[in-house]
Amino acid sequence: MLERAELGELVRRAAKRLAGRMPVIAASGTNGTAKSVALSKMAKDAGADALLVVTPYYNRPTQDGLRLHFTAIADEVDLPLIAYNVPSRTACDMLADTVARLSEHPRIVGIKEATGDVARGAEILRTARPGFLLISGDDATAADLMKVGGRGVISVTANVVPAAMHELCAAALAGDHGDAALDARVNLNGA
Repeated sequence: MLERAELGELVRRAAKRLAGRMPVIAASGTNGTAKSVALSKMAKDAGADALLVVTPYYNRPTQDGLRLHFTAIADEVDLPLIAYNVPSRTACDMLADTVARLSEHPRIVGIKEATGDVARGAEILRTARPGFLLISGDDATAADLMKVGGRGVISVTANVVPAAMHELCAAALAGDHGDAALDARVNLNGA
């Protein structure tokens, strides 16, 4: 919901405040390729370290249309790009085969997968290039996605209870899918 200038200012302030201690990932995707390229370039100029680009909402592109959209952005902007698949919000679902094809692009480094479908996450990891990042976009299934090889979560819940979400992620990434992850889930659900 940010205006272009607001996004630029937010990225500039975050980059200055973080001073390289952690990457700034700017959400620069829209439902238009040219707009997404322009926002992505602006985010890069403002100091973003990477881009988070949502599937085009409303337009409902084909799988090949999705491939062309993400490839165009990655070709135009020299930053790592994380695709964002959230069909419940966009009415557009990027399938695992499309993700695998996109993973061949050197700047498309991962996907924030928000379907909550752990089997799909496992399929993405089986078919994408080695090293491609699978990041959960669904808090409720984040630990389960990490269990099959996901590398973390870009979380809504972390804005409210960051310590609990951190505990869940640390436990899941350490391979502790028993008590520690369960305790963290209980803390999340009780928040």
